[in-house]
Amino acid sequence: MLGRTPYNIDMFLSIFLAISAGLIIELFFRAIKFNSEESNKYPIPKYRPFNNYITVLEYVSGGNTRWINYVIFRTFPPFIIISLFGAIYQKYSISSNYIFLFLISIFISTLPRDIKQLSKHEVTLSEKIMHILNLIVLTMLAIILGYLLSIVNIAFLAPSLEGIIDNLWASLFAALLIIFYLDTTNINKHFKNEEESRIKLANYVVNSLTQIENKFGSIIDKYCLRNHCSKTLLYSILIYENLNRPILVRMIENVFVKLTKKTMTVGIAQVKSSKPLTDEKSIEVASVKLKNTDHIIKKDMTVENMQLLAIIQSYNESIQYSDSILRILNVMKVYAPKLFV
Repeated sequence: MLGRTPYNIDMFLSIFLAISAGLIIELFFRAIKFNSEESNKYPIPKYRPFNNYITVLEYVSGGNTRWINYVIFRTFPPFIIISLFGAIYQKYSISSNYIFLFLISIFISTLPRDIKQLSKHEVTLSEKIMHILNLIVLTMLAIILGYLLSIVNIAFLAPSLEGIIDNLWASLFAALLIIFYLDTTNINKHFKNEEESRIKLANYVVNSLTQIENKFGSIIDKYCLRNHCSKTLLYSILIYENLNRPILVRMIENVFVKLTKKTMTVGIAQVKSSKPLTDEKSIEVASVKLKNTDHIIKKDMTVENMQLLAIIQSYNESIQYSDSILRILNVMKVYAPKLFV
């Protein structure tokens, strides 16, 4: 083990290594981005931006864990890289100020990817929320990992200065990160057959309907009766919006609206507002938006009815959105016929 070096040299070297770690993290993500773009020459992208809506079929085919996968994808490479640099700090007694150094690494790695995007006017509010979420998660990672390294010695993970296994070490963890990324973040998995797809879709819709009905059933009944809103249609929208905007994301959206006073979609119903809305309030606003639709969905009609399609598109004009709502309605028609008048 090397002897102690003067403090000013230690400080310079530790900061240099911290910056290097941040640059390696950024280079890793750029390599993944380049590889994805080069191999992504198909009509439907393999990796969709997380501020976009995911279709209901993509969700039940593996997308139900996409938020977990996304957090793992953004945190696993920094975790491995700054841990290895932490091992170097420990092995060669360069510094013990791990939290400070790890925060430098995270700042360098997020500067072009997240921090820079927050200042751009063309970046949407939903995208900015994702960047803020990334910054929060990675900052927490740096603090937690820095604390753990203050009580746990992982110096044995550090490569030798002689460089005998340096190339093997670097190649190994890079390959593992890439394999892990490809395996965990692909939300467009394919079913073995159509029957499996149908069953998974039905299970998801029925389970979501039960959860939303248990939590918001009385509120939905109240406002649908007041505004003559179709409960069936409102439930289908809530099911779809809930899978795309889970509760943590909705909380961040409300905080963002409160701080910026800008209009964006908030709440479980994802209705536009310039102030924070509870899930209950968003349901009330959605029922007003769907006013006088209580007889639009009937047992003896197909859910592909053009009038129904126009109503859905007035809520969200995306074709993907309409298609997903119609798929959910088709399942509800079979498994929740009580909701059809």
